[in-house]
Parts: sequence; C-alpha cells; structure tokens
Amino acid sequence: IAALVWEAKGVERVLRERDERLRLALEAGGLGTWEWTLTTGRITWSPSLEAIHGLPLGTFRGTLEAFEAAVDPEDRERVRTSVRAALERGEDRTEYRVVRPDGGVRWIEGRAVAFYDGDGRPERLVGVCVDVTEEKRADARVAFLGEIARSITSSLDLDTVLRRIVEGAQALTNSDSAAVFLRDPPSGAMLPRQRVGPWWRGYEALRITPGQGLGGAVMVTGRPLRTDDYRAEARVPPDMRAVIDDTGTVALMVVPVLVGAEVAGLLYTSNRTPRSFTDEDETICVRLAEQAAVAIQNARLFGRQEAARAEAEAANRAKDEFLAMLGHELRNPLGAISNATHLLVMTESRGGDTTRARDIIARQVQHLTRLVDDLLDVSRVVAGKVVLRLQPVELAETARRIAALHGGGRHVIAVDSTPVWVSADPTRLEQILTNLMANAVKYTQPGGEIAVTVGREREGAVVRVRDSGAGIRPELLPRVFDLFVQGDRSLERSGGGLGIGLTLVRHLVQLHGGTVEAGSEGPGRGSTFTVRLPVLAVAPTPADAASAPIAGPARRVLVVEDNDDARETLRNLLHLFGHEVHEARDGDTGVEEARRLAPDVALIDIGLPGIDGYEVARRIRADVPRARLVAVTGYGQPDDLERARAAGFDAHLVKPLDPRQLQEVLAADPERSRPSGSL
Repeated sequence: IAALVWEAKGVERVLRERDERLRLALEAGGLGTWEWTLTTGRITWSPSLEAIHGLPLGTFRGTLEAFEAAVDPEDRERVRTSVRAALERGEDRTEYRVVRPDGGVRWIEGRAVAFYDGDGRPERLVGVCVDVTEEKRADARVAFLGEIARSITSSLDLDTVLRRIVEGAQALTNSDSAAVFLRDPPSGAMLPRQRVGPWWRGYEALRITPGQGLGGAVMVTGRPLRTDDYRAEARVPPDMRAVIDDTGTVALMVVPVLVGAEVAGLLYTSNRTPRSFTDEDETICVRLAEQAAVAIQNARLFGRQEAARAEAEAANRAKDEFLAMLGHELRNPLGAISNATHLLVMTESRGGDTTRARDIIARQVQHLTRLVDDLLDVSRVVAGKVVLRLQPVELAETARRIAALHGGGRHVIAVDSTPVWVSADPTRLEQILTNLMANAVKYTQPGGEIAVTVGREREGAVVRVRDSGAGIRPELLPRVFDLFVQGDRSLERSGGGLGIGLTLVRHLVQLHGGTVEAGSEGPGRGSTFTVRLPVLAVAPTPADAASAPIAGPARRVLVVEDNDDARETLRNLLHLFGHEVHEARDGDTGVEEARRLAPDVALIDIGLPGIDGYEVARRIRADVPRARLVAVTGYGQPDDLERARAAGFDAHLVKPLDPRQLQEVLAADPERSRPSGSL
C-alpha cells in the first residue's frame, strides 16, 4: 500500500510538473485554453487565459455571462455567432477584443472545437485563445503610416496631415494625449500647432525654447527623449512644472521632427499615469515625425511655388500695364510732334511765326529722350552694368537746384538744407533726386506742399522728400520700388511715367552704398522718401566753379549717316556751329571720303548699309590716323562703348545728340592722343 501511495504521489508530481511546463509554454506563446461543459454550463479557464484577460489567478467566475462581460460590446455578437457555428460544424475561429479590468484592450484570436455524445449531441466545447494584440497593433501601424503617406500626397493642407499624425501618435502608443509643435522662424521658439486628448491648460500660449525642459533639450540634441515621471525631471522649468502638476501629466515622450539637419518641430505624447514608453513606441513616433517632416517640406515647397506663381502673375500684370502705359506715354509726345509738324508746314506757307511749333517739337523730343534714357538706364542698372564716376558732391546744393527745377508755381516747395558732402556720381545723384521730386510732383495736387530736407544723421547724409499728396496704400508700400509698379492708374490721373523711376532710385542709391525707404500713413496722407548716403569725413577744398565756355576752331567734319533726315539735321546743326561739313550715306563711301578729305572729325553712325560703323572706323583709323572718330549711335550699353573703343573710336555719343556734348567733342584737339575719358 505504501508503495502504491508513493507511486501515486510520484505520478501526481509528474502531472503537476507537466501542467506547469504547459502553463509556462502557453504563457510564453500568449496562449490560453478553456473548456465549456454544456450540460452544466461551467466554463474553466487556464491560468494563462486569466492572465490574458488581466485577471488574478483563480478569479474567473466560470460562467458564460462572466465571459461575455469581458468581451468588447461591439464584438459580442460576433463571438456568439462563432460559438453557434462551432456547435453546428464542429469547430470555428474568430477574432475579438476583450476589455481588462484596468481598461486595457487586448485582441484575441479564438478557436473552438465541439465534442459530442453517443447520440451526436454536443456536450462540451474546448478552445484555445491567442493574444494577437501586438500583431494587430503592427498591422494598424502599417495601415496608419500608409494612410498618412496617402494623406501627404493627396492633401497640401499641413494642418490636416499634422492632425492625422497626432491622432496616430495617440492611438498607436496608447497615450492619453499627443501634440505637435512647429518652429516659429522669427523667434526660433516651438509653438503649438495640433493636439488631441486632454492637454495642459494654457497649451496655446506655450513657447518651447532651446534648453527648456525635455522639448528644449530635444531642440538642442535632435534626439528623442522620454521619461516615466516628468515630475521627477530636474530640468523642468518652474512654470512648466506648475502646468504639469495642474493637469496631472506624468509620462512624457518627445521626438524631433527633422527636416534635413533642422529641428523643425516636436512630436509629444503623454500619459497621466506613470508608464514606460517602449522602444517600439519611440520607433512609431519617429516614423510619424518623419511623415510630419515630409508634410512640412511639401507645405514649404507649395508655399514657395504659390509665392513664385503670385510673383509671376504680378510681373505679368505689371508687364501688361507697362506696355499699355508705354503706348500712352509714346503717343502723347508723338501726337504733339505730329501736330506741331503740320502747324509748321501751314504756318510757313502763310509766312507766320513758327516759334511755338518749334518749342513744342523740342520739348516733346526731350520728353521722348527721357523715356528712352530711363528704359535703357533701368536695364543697365538692374543688370549691374552701370559704372559710377565718383567725385565729391555737395548734396544740399544739388537738392536745391533739382527742387527749383520742379517748382513751376503749381506746388509749394520748401528746401531746408545743411551743407553736406558725399562721394557720388553727379549725374546719377541728380537722377536720384530728379526722380524723387518728379514722383512727389506727380502724386501731389496743385497747391500741395513738398518739403525737401538735407542734413546729417549720425555718420551719414540724409535726404528726405516729403509730400502732402495721394499717399501709398499699405499693400503697395513693400513693392513701391519694384519695376513697373505705380500708384493710382486711373484715367483721371495727371501724371505720366512708366513705373521705373523708383526702381532706378533704389538701384542707384545702392550703387552709392546707401539705402532708400518709403513711408506713408495711407491714401490721402502723403508720403516720405528717405535716402541715406555715406558722408565724406572731410569736405573738399572748393574748386573753381566757373567753367570755360565751349569754343574751338572750325573743323572739317565728315558725317557718315544713312538716315537722310538725321544726316540733314546734323549737317545744319554743324553749319550753325561754324564747321565745314561733308557727307556720306554708307560705309564704303564714308571710307572713300575720309581718304580724300582727311577730316579733322568723323561722326559715324554704327548701323550702316554695306560695312558697319565699326569697320568704317577701323579703315579710317588705318588711313587717316590723326582724325578724331566719334561714334553716333542709338546703342549706349557698356558693351557698345567697349566695342567702339576696340574699333578705334575716340568718343561715343548716343542719339538723340545733346548739342553741348557735340560741341565739346568738336572742340577737343583732333591731334591729341585718345583720352581715357572719351570712351
């Protein structure tokens, strides 16, 4: 008997060890077993199945009601259907969720097998359950990341994508809250952009700066950080600690949103209970942060494209407006010239006075010349092809002279100036001030006030042109120096112009090492333009201001020009100056005449039939080396001057000719070597 008892105990011990090994194996594999005796209604669970459900060992009540109570309400009917199918077919499997006592949710894959009595009636169900929560989460992560990727490609709205990202961070890490902060470029701080779940009070006012708390540390290092208990972190600033204590946030993880090497944002996840964020949680948030970075890059690219498109559309509108205005500006003087020409013909035929008609033609030709000069100047200035001829210039005197030219009795112009010397190109400085004064006059009604002040501020010279005119709309103010931009374009406006004057001002001021800015309090409130230039530390010794009158002996001049009207008017002008004039209508004839006449000066057009003006100059230079060769052309770019110099020209005049410049060229000694200043 003792032997039998001993043997029975040994068998019992072996069975217990086997059951323990089975239990450990089931737990290791996330498996639990169960059996339902249909005749008694009793359900038994293995310890591992109780563990899967979050129950202490031996606490499952063993009833169908207790089992169904643990199943997620949304899945209960599916479980009942599976049980009926197992009883009818002998087995079935399904997936469902269970809710643990602590609120945690687990996914279960269950399989049931039916056993029958001798009459074929089911007497019990035996099954196995597998915890597939992690597989489900992995599938959900893959699906969610795929959804985010599709959102990025289908939506250009950054906030829509960021909203989905924080929702995913909350769900996939089983967190109470999630939020994303983005860097504010002006301040460099991280500002809140999107959030889900209960968050800190005053969240919208949060500003995360480098080195401030976990987020600030991530901004500096560019690496994720996490803590199980944020309250224990020594690096938490007092103000943030108060916020955290107020909302109960305990566990926190912060992941950087990296756009290249830039920390462009921060992705937060938090919980109100102590818990360890896992490596897997961190990996999930890193992947989501990568998606956020792509969304940010797309938004930036789209923003740049939109800005470029808007800029291109604005430039296109400005071009169309410019062409319309150019036609208007050209037709006005051309119409006046045409009318004056007809008036000349009619007046001369009747023996009347033609002075008025001649004045109109001269004035309108000057206007056309200014238009063409402005167009050429803006092209050269913007292209960086203008070379300044700097010399000491007294700024106040220049401003007074330019202001006096724009008086005309239609405006009240006051000049308050203090002598101040600058290093400037006199011609370009006059152009700057002329454009500013012309702009003030154009947009100020007759009787309005224009004030010009010149003086020193700190170490610089300052010119202010202030008017009481139309003012500048706030949306136009940042673009007022852009090419072709003008104020009021209504048909009633009295001023003309092409919208290039202020562009010239800005570029010319910058070439002088200065700045220009525009200010206005709005429409009808006038405007102020302020130019700042470097000042000369020491005023130069005043030079003899009187210039010698232009004079010189009569010259033998050869005019090589294919345009009959241009050649005739130039011949008549030269005769008035007292010179001997000879003509040629093309390049070959010009070379022959130069060889025959040996002129003192040859005025040569560039665009000639046959051989061009450059070749004419080369041949005349070879045959008549002492002649002074002057290019007379409509080409006035720096490259044109260089090409003329290379061909042998001594000077370069741009059409239409300035009579004074022409006299200066003719007065120069034709036998001297070519001066460097001529070209």
